[in-house]
Amino acid sequence: SSPRLLLLSGIHGDEYGVISCVKEYIKKHEKTLPDFLYIPQVSPSAIALKTRVNARGLDLNRYFYDDTTEPEIQAVMDIVKPFQFSLCVSFHEDRDWTKEFYIYDTEKLSDEDIKTLRSTIIETGATLFTGIDDPEDANLGLHVTDGYVYFPLTAHPPNAGFSWVWLLSKGVVTRAFDPEIPGKASMELKKSLVRALFLYMTKTFQL
Repeated sequence: SSPRLLLLSGIHGDEYGVISCVKEYIKKHEKTLPDFLYIPQVSPSAIALKTRVNARGLDLNRYFYDDTTEPEIQAVMDIVKPFQFSLCVSFHEDRDWTKEFYIYDTEKLSDEDIKTLRSTIIETGATLFTGIDDPEDANLGLHVTDGYVYFPLTAHPPNAGFSWVWLLSKGVVTRAFDPEIPGKASMELKKSLVRALFLYMTKTFQL
């Protein structure tokens, strides 16, 4: 049967800290997790350089198109195309923050589930970011409220090249959940956030 959960990390090379946190959680809890597929480094060349862009100077999260010429993206597409996942979780880091957390969701959580999510995050010692996610990015500039932003497929700019747009539009995933872990946080806090997110998601989405 097809795995229900798609896990991604390492699409940006300067967001490498969370990768080891996800790997560690999976190693400890693999037997209790739902069937999943995990790609730790979407862009191995960006990770090697520890930069946002890959070896060809591109931000891969702007080049997810059917006709992409990027080998790293083509490889990811080939891996995931055969499957239909209920949920994709793509772990990112916002390099500006030390404690502030937020998450993108392509399907709107109920008020009760949002309340639970927020309290779950606060319990880790992180804070909930409120403000504009990236005022300098023409494809973003979204207002985040208390750590949560609803970003449906219909609201995405045309030709944005986001990974989740391609995954959703092709029916590879039903829902995308993209947490932004504070990039300047301690590894302890990053691990706590990853653990809290896994527990929240498996319970809330009944995976």
